[in-house]
Amino acid sequence: MKRELVHSPAAGRLDSRADGRLDGRLDSRADSRVYSPANGQAQRVLAQREAFPANLEVGNGQIWPIFHSTQVDSTNLEALRLIDSGHHKPLIVVADSQSAGRCRHKIIWESPSNLGLWLSFVWFSKVTWAQMPQSTLVLAVAVKEAIKEACDLDLGIKWPNDLLGGGKKCAGLLVETAPKSPQKALVLGIGINLSQRCRDFPISLRDTATSLGMLSGNFNLSRTKLTFSLAYRIKYWFEKWELEGFTEVRRAWLKDNLTLGREIVVDNGLPLLAIDLDQSGALVAKTTNDQIVTFNTGEIRFV
Repeated sequence: MKRELVHSPAAGRLDSRADGRLDGRLDSRADSRVYSPANGQAQRVLAQREAFPANLEVGNGQIWPIFHSTQVDSTNLEALRLIDSGHHKPLIVVADSQSAGRCRHKIIWESPSNLGLWLSFVWFSKVTWAQMPQSTLVLAVAVKEAIKEACDLDLGIKWPNDLLGGGKKCAGLLVETAPKSPQKALVLGIGINLSQRCRDFPISLRDTATSLGMLSGNFNLSRTKLTFSLAYRIKYWFEKWELEGFTEVRRAWLKDNLTLGREIVVDNGLPLLAIDLDQSGALVAKTTNDQIVTFNTGEIRFV
């Protein structure tokens, strides 16, 4: 499979405030645009494919390389291959399309060319292995805030980490570990439906899937701007989680969740009432005879 890696001479730079939000100015001559996150506007010069800078400075002297390909099998698999080949610092993998994109439970994620943002972040974590399951909720909070920041859209979180708008899914997340890495390497896979219209989805998905474009009416949302917002919110929330624990992550997740108070089915089981997210990140539910059950993982469906 032929892959075109894009290496731009300019390095993107965005400054962040103490809360991790964007502040400053990006002058990315590689794609002939000037992006000012301070006012949230981007002057688009290239109408077709957006070019990504080769590197992104994320603050404190940290520079994350960006590996941009026209097509990969999966950005998560590409990230794992980069880790196995000796990359042991944070990085970003972006693809215009995926031939075998996937989400949780090995479900295929539709990844058409240039209609979405398909990418993976590599993060080397300092938490214990016991805390690792919380990473999927940390990522959900970070992605939700990045979309709000870059696209001015408020999405809700369905446990543990699907992002919904108008009751339909527009972003899916998949967190994996790199088994061959000597460090605790997390691969944070993100698939965001960006510019699809209803006709672009398979018929089987049209009742359950949507895009940021369909929700906002803007089908020209910038992939680069959203990528930069994702980088800063991921850095902010994962560092906060590592330094302060899960309390603030849980509070943010609870504020934006769509699950609690709803009747649900977990993995095609019996109907339950979702009532809480415990301090470990597990979903707490109540049966029809008032027994309390918890789930550390699983696929839920609203009844």
